[in-house]
Amino acid sequence: MRFVLSCALGCALALSAGAAQAAKANAKASPQTACNGTFSNGVAIAVGQAAYMPDVGYIDKTTPAIGASAQTSCDVFTFAWNQFLYWTQSAPGTTAARFMTMAPWYNALTTGAKPGAYPGGSTALQTAYLDLGQAGDQDELLDVAGNPVAYDIRFDVNMYNSIVLQNLYTQNNYNAACQPNPSVCNNQNIWMTPAGANERPEPGSTEVKTAWRDYLTPQACPSSQYFCQGRFALIGFHFVNKTFSHGEWIWASFEHVANAPDCAPGGDTPIAQQSPLGTSWSFFNPSAVPPGVMSSKTCSVTANPQCNANPNPSGDGSTWVKINVCRTDAIAAGGASAANCNPATPNNTAGNVACLNATIMPKLSGVWKNYKLVGAVWTQGGMGPNQDFRIQVFQQQVQGLPYPAPSGFVHLANTVVETWMQKGSTGYDPFGTNATTAGCFSCHHEPASATQVDLSHFPGKLPAATLHALRSSLIPANSTAKPRNLVRAPRIKASH
Repeated sequence: MRFVLSCALGCALALSAGAAQAAKANAKASPQTACNGTFSNGVAIAVGQAAYMPDVGYIDKTTPAIGASAQTSCDVFTFAWNQFLYWTQSAPGTTAARFMTMAPWYNALTTGAKPGAYPGGSTALQTAYLDLGQAGDQDELLDVAGNPVAYDIRFDVNMYNSIVLQNLYTQNNYNAACQPNPSVCNNQNIWMTPAGANERPEPGSTEVKTAWRDYLTPQACPSSQYFCQGRFALIGFHFVNKTFSHGEWIWASFEHVANAPDCAPGGDTPIAQQSPLGTSWSFFNPSAVPPGVMSSKTCSVTANPQCNANPNPSGDGSTWVKINVCRTDAIAAGGASAANCNPATPNNTAGNVACLNATIMPKLSGVWKNYKLVGAVWTQGGMGPNQDFRIQVFQQQVQGLPYPAPSGFVHLANTVVETWMQKGSTGYDPFGTNATTAGCFSCHHEPASATQVDLSHFPGKLPAATLHALRSSLIPANSTAKPRNLVRAPRIKASH
């Protein structure tokens, strides 16, 4: 099914007049000479008032599009930063961060009648007890105080309307579209927008998955250091954005700088007694690591792991323990050094991200200056928006289909979203693949699994009783209820 998203359906993503003018003015900037916020077509990020971009470096028809084959790695990382700024900044006339007005998973679709207009979402965060489990392995992460991390998923108007217009809003409709095998959707007519019917880039589907540290009471959340929603502090922001030039979606992750240090020396966040903010780490306790970790600044994640160890030693999912967390795929040290900032240097992904972080973060105000890009992944040369493909490293080649290589942070993982699916974390390895094939494309590829459509997560495709149980388990941000007193809904383990 191919369809064109009307302008009306994209109204939620319309640019404010000020942001559009600033972005167009920035289009006259010099072409990309350093990875510091300017795209190779000359467009520069308006850091204080970011404009929504339908594609990499593209604002509207007044700015030149950058073909996927011409995009540098720096271009895609810069796009990731721009979209993060857009979604975390407030729309004109409001105080809410834009991503908090997106439709949460529990408000996105129904299990019966055809849904109506895009519902948006309450800015008062609610997270489900089910979503204490991380994607894929369903393991739970506890902070240094022993409190669980909660997860929330939200969808934009483009993704919502893609699903509604294709009648994929119930389990039966989805199964019918995925014939002959609904457990693996091999019907290549199911695509999220953009569907490739237009000549120019159009707004594409966006999904945001966020991770929240639970401080148990709203008063305890340190709002001077974190973006707080009641009792919950934002610690991870992972988004996927489908574009005209990237039908495989662009996958990008941001984290709070106080989450966890690097596992080994050489990166931008070495092991230390305190976080870069001079505060305690959220998921690394220097007094609880084995001897030698602090002096060597190395926390082993292989045999008998000192960090990223098994959080459920009993193996039955009934008891979760605190573990020390570290990042295996580090951002380069050196900040905005000449070497890091060179967009033409091959395989300079960690350096380009370091340069962007060092350039953009100091320009931000309030708590947002404490969040950094930890990486992005896409396919080399991009893919058409409705093109079936298989991806190198993660899949076997299929005759007649494109077989692109992954680009950027090939094994991208967020320390608080995919703690135990980081490359090299083989001491505790839920799927036995972390040595070679960790990362987003490990799970998200064609043909789609039963919990995905077009590589992305799928909302609302649950039996009515299960969906009701999940909605009943939501924790309002202003609640003081103990999360483990709530009834846990049955787990839904994603296929890998």
